Amino acid sequence: GLEVTQKIREADKSLRIVGLSAHAQEKEKQKALAFGMDAFLSKPVSIEDLINAATGFEVTLPAAENSSTAESARDQFKGKFLTEALVTTRELFEDLNDQNWESLCYKSHYTKGAAALLDMETIAQHCDRINRASESQSFANVNDAIHSLQQHLKSSNNK
Repeated sequence: GLEVTQKIREADKSLRIVGLSAHAQEKEKQKALAFGMDAFLSKPVSIEDLINAATGFEVTLPAAENSSTAESARDQFKGKFLTEALVTTRELFEDLNDQNWESLCYKSHYTKGAAALLDMETIAQHCDRINRASESQSFANVNDAIHSLQQHLKSSNNK
């Protein structure tokens, strides 16, 4: 994990990296952070801790028995994700202009995973399209896919 973190950091400084280990010692956490991880969690992990570490947002999930509060919190989290995803599209365009295919793959894959966790399947599909086009290094297809994602995000933010 530490070597992979270093390699990812060489390619992309903005991608969030979260370490997960059964080792709960503080020195392990400090070592992981020194290697470039943004967060480090020790098992067992709560979903709340995982979301906070993966996104950088402080999220407090409501108790399951209050479903309307849980739905409201989920909608709020989705709104934050949509805002961040729009920022990511600008970064994707920059990576495309630089022909940084590796960064395009990482960012689209990361955003796809986050969208899937939030049951935002259409966004995940757009990101998968970007990822596949990036792997084939097709400038025109990546450009079209990023534009499609950006338009979908803008329309989702206006709802």
